[in-house]
Amino acid sequence: MAETYPDQPVNVRQLGQEIVPLALPNFAGVQKNLRLLPADTITILVDPLTAPEKASLDGVVAAHAPSPGNAAASTRGAKVKHGVGQSIAASVDTILSFDTEEYNDRGLMHDVAVNNSRLTVRADGRYAVVASVGWQGATGGIRRADVLLNGTEVIGRDQINDPGPEQVDQGLAVFREFVAGDFIELRVRQETVGPLNVMADP
Repeated sequence: MAETYPDQPVNVRQLGQEIVPLALPNFAGVQKNLRLLPADTITILVDPLTAPEKASLDGVVAAHAPSPGNAAASTRGAKVKHGVGQSIAASVDTILSFDTEEYNDRGLMHDVAVNNSRLTVRADGRYAVVASVGWQGATGGIRRADVLLNGTEVIGRDQINDPGPEQVDQGLAVFREFVAGDFIELRVRQETVGPLNVMADP
């Protein structure tokens, strides 16, 4: 079985990587016919889809914008932040949420409504992950920021011990190979006597 779409500029390998995270039944790749006739099509090799699966596939195909040639996945990306401060309880690991996008690769790497803590890799490749956190001023304890892979693995960490009363700013960067479907989150922790805010627009 297959789903077909009108011909459009397509990087077959790249589109296939963008479809993989949808976990469609028996997805077997993308085929593109030669442009000999106006009726040429893009064919997605997949078992029959439910209506929600078809809608998800339609969205990915419609949003597909091929990178020129075999451009690296590092030409893609997203930048997200939070529009208001987030209160972080003492001695509790907390995943930060991001309600604002400065940019988002074809709308595919981040969703402000669903799992908005996550940036999701849509194509295999080598990526740079850069994060910054600004803490409300408070004396003592620790301030920690972790970059998490797939909700469990810490792949980057910055920790400040016993800061003074002024605002504390943290920054960290990770360079790593990722595969389609990996997702990145930013987890923070502070150990003082009460809640502290992570400042808006980190």
